Amino acid sequence: MLQKSAGTGTTSFNIPFYNSGAVAALQGTLNFNGGGTVEGAFSATNGTAIVFSGGSFSSATLAGLSGPGAIQFTGGS
Repeated sequence: MLQKSAGTGTTSFNIPFYNSGAVAALQGTLNFNGGGTVEGAFSATNGTAIVFSGGSFSSATLAGLSGPGAIQFTGGS
């Protein structure tokens, strides 16, 4: 599990991120800018965001996207 639970700023991953487990944004923003896989479960709590902003993303299975926070695909392919 990848969990962002400290700080209201943005934590960026500028390398490929291959996920098949759980990702949770509890505070601030998680930014994926290096591509990878969009699989497993992604959850953003109120006032947080998970952003896929660059790189090449793929998925062999459907990802679960949940929570009242923002989950955005703003770039990449």
